[in-house]
Amino acid sequence: MGERSYEVGDSYVRFNEFRCLCTFPFNDGEELDIERIKALALLGAATVLILSGELDGPVYIPDNLPRWIVDAVRRIRAGATEGEEHIQAY
Repeated sequence: MGERSYEVGDSYVRFNEFRCLCTFPFNDGEELDIERIKALALLGAATVLILSGELDGPVYIPDNLPRWIVDAVRRIRAGATEGEEHIQAY
């Protein structure tokens, strides 16, 4: 698709806000900044909602996502995960 659009099933997801993922993972140098993490979270949420039939595509991020998801992602702040050794690795 385009620089800010991603195919999901028979539809697509497009970013209107938040940083696009057009260079992911190639320009990240194996280090994700907080804006990249936010974009991945929103794309993941949109993908799950489309594939589960909860949303009809196309989905524009953030406009077509449930407000509670967008609000939760916006609350993520830089450094929120630093020093949290209690988080289990997957």
